[in-house]
Amino acid sequence: YDFAGVNTTNSTHEAFIYRGLFGTPLREFIGAEYGQINDSDDVYAESQITFSAQTCVQFEVALQHNRSQLGFVSFYFEGIGSENDADYYNTSVYAYNFTTNNWHKIDTWTVQDVEHQVYFNITDATSITDFVSDVNGTKFGACTEGSAAGSPTVFTDYVKIHTTVKSSPSNIASYVGDNQTPIFTQN
Repeated sequence: YDFAGVNTTNSTHEAFIYRGLFGTPLREFIGAEYGQINDSDDVYAESQITFSAQTCVQFEVALQHNRSQLGFVSFYFEGIGSENDADYYNTSVYAYNFTTNNWHKIDTWTVQDVEHQVYFNITDATSITDFVSDVNGTKFGACTEGSAAGSPTVFTDYVKIHTTVKSSPSNIASYVGDNQTPIFTQN
C-alpha cells in the first residue's frame, strides 16, 4: 500500500500535518503533496510549521485484509528532517499501537539534511494486533523537533505499507499495495 495515484482525500489513504506529536491535525496534505510521497524519487513533500518546537506528519492507510489474515506487516518511511536553528534537532519515526493507544518510537536520528530510510517489520500475531486495527487500518508518521524559535521541517519522499497475507494455514501469499495478484505464493 502506498500513495501512488492518490491526489486528494479518500477513504483508504490519508496524510496530515501536525504541530506536536499527533494531536489535532493542522491540515491534510493537498494534491501536489500526495504526488510527492508516492514514489522513491527524491521529490519531497515539505511539511513545516514556523515558530514551533515540533512538526509532524501522519499517514493513515486502510488495509484490505483484517489483521487475523496477516502474517507480516512492514512500515516504510523515506525522508529528511531539517531545522533552521541547528542548536537542537532530531527526527523520529513512529507507529501507532492500538492496544496501548500510544505512539511507538521506531527510530530517531540527528543528522540534518540527510535522507533516511526507516523500516518497521512486524511478523508475530501479537504485534500485528498491536499495530493494525481492523477498523482503523494502520497509522505511522515522522516528527522533526527543533527549538521553539525554529521551523522544524519533515521532507517526505516515500511511504508505504507492505503486507503478507496468510491465504490459509498452509498457504502464504505476498501482496504489494492495492494489487490483488500475489507477487509470491508459498504452499
